[in-house]
Amino acid sequence: MKKTLLRAAAALVLAAGCMAPVGPDGRLVHKQFDVRGSGLDWMEFVYTPAPDSPRFAHPCRLELYGSGLARLRTGPSPQVRDDFASDPSDPHWNDLVVESLAMTPDEMRGVMQVFVDEGVVAEFPRRASSGRLPSVACGGTVNTEKFRLATDNSALVGTVEDFLETNFGPALRAAARLPKAAPRRIR
Repeated sequence: MKKTLLRAAAALVLAAGCMAPVGPDGRLVHKQFDVRGSGLDWMEFVYTPAPDSPRFAHPCRLELYGSGLARLRTGPSPQVRDDFASDPSDPHWNDLVVESLAMTPDEMRGVMQVFVDEGVVAEFPRRASSGRLPSVACGGTVNTEKFRLATDNSALVGTVEDFLETNFGPALRAAARLPKAAPRRIR
């Protein structure tokens, strides 16, 4: 009887397209481990702000590398959201701000540990987003643990926002002066 109820509940959750489980602390249920630190570790985040966000005028792409490099691209350019953008005739093609930050590998290990602790390596990464904004799509490899996730989980999104504002404030302010682009979907 108990197994039947559990199966029925699981089927209901899958049928409803329910989002990834969230723990009592508000974080996605995730794999917890210590980041060992390697030049092969990397994380990439594509942050989409809420419309008319006072903090973030444009989408942001944040790349973190175990070697210590952090790179931000932000603005209305299609190059921010799409690594394979190939239409230089787009009116916003060059409307982006790019900034890099160098850290020591130990500092980057600490940054990556924060993101792991916040749930970036989710146990159930398939349907973690309801489509609400702000949201973040991320992927990478840490300690040979591969992950890919799209979520609007406030704990993880807030951590990305805090990292961006703390480390790339001048670039975000420069990007805020760029024109707004019409919303578009990535195919």
